[in-house]
Amino acid sequence: MKKSLLALTAFFVGALPYTVQAQFFRVEERPRFHEFIVKQHHPSFRFKKEVRVGVVLPEVGVTYYEVPGEYHVKPGYRYAVVNDRVVIVDPRTHRIEEIIE
Repeated sequence: MKKSLLALTAFFVGALPYTVQAQFFRVEERPRFHEFIVKQHHPSFRFKKEVRVGVVLPEVGVTYYEVPGEYHVKPGYRYAVVNDRVVIVDPRTHRIEEIIE
């Protein structure tokens, strides 16, 4: 029983990076940030793959924008508009870290 529980725990802990979306924004900041982006009128990058957390965007063609300090995002992270969706991206890896709905 103990081994089964340990194996099950290891399975779920190992799966967490792929199933749990990082939270870069406080819940109350998300609508305000989305509204801010809409007002910016940034063009949307057309991406042929599904836009989801964990997907790596191409190095060329995507424009990354600085997140204003008032939104308390981890330093260095940027946002982009991809397939008409706002995403938070790690600019070093081009990995989508969060999708802002």
